[in-house]
Amino acid sequence: MLLVVLSFVLKHTFSGYVTLAVMSVVCALFIGCLWEVAIEQSRTQIADWLQRPALMRDTSVLLCVDVALSIAYCMLAAYLRTAGKVKKSTIWGYRLLRLYPGVTIFMVLFSLLVTAVFSFPGRDFATVAWTLAAIVAVAFPLCVFGVRWLLPEKELRLELMFLLNLFIAMMAVVVTVNGTTAVQGVGEIEWLPLATVVGLVALGAAAGWLIWRRRAGKQVMPG
Repeated sequence: MLLVVLSFVLKHTFSGYVTLAVMSVVCALFIGCLWEVAIEQSRTQIADWLQRPALMRDTSVLLCVDVALSIAYCMLAAYLRTAGKVKKSTIWGYRLLRLYPGVTIFMVLFSLLVTAVFSFPGRDFATVAWTLAAIVAVAFPLCVFGVRWLLPEKELRLELMFLLNLFIAMMAVVVTVNGTTAVQGVGEIEWLPLATVVGLVALGAAAGWLIWRRRAGKQVMPG
């Protein structure tokens, strides 16, 4: 969830002030308006959900969709920064991806709301929810401005967002399977498969090096 939040913040470091203000209001209203739903949840029910492999796989699919769209945004942003004349459809696709907030960030906000409700027993639920909404509305733009100050280079933030989403995708595959696809470990090393893999890697590296040397030689030749 922390990685999802960090990716969400990094993406909005490229947004304007109006988009940032609108997204802050949307996140605050989402938290404040769902307190009646949050109080109906229970820790036992949430723990039961986390133990369901089918539900975890569905969550993994949603997370991977968000990651794919975020990676597509990073690639389009990098392309528009280096390309000359581009199609209007590419520009509109970039704008839509930039405005797309993602689904998993709202799941994280709802989880945060449920945690806050359980953490303050005896308090008015609406007060807790709207207080949390106000905190998120203020903390979100502050985090965005803080990341902009720490990483003023746009290219570095874009690269960090790209790598972060790749890591989230790997986490989605590894964490949400809940052990259902785990294989049984062995206590000995299979030397022949290991040697085959090492040989293929070495062969690919050698082929790549020879191709690079050949192209480099053609570039320095006169005429």
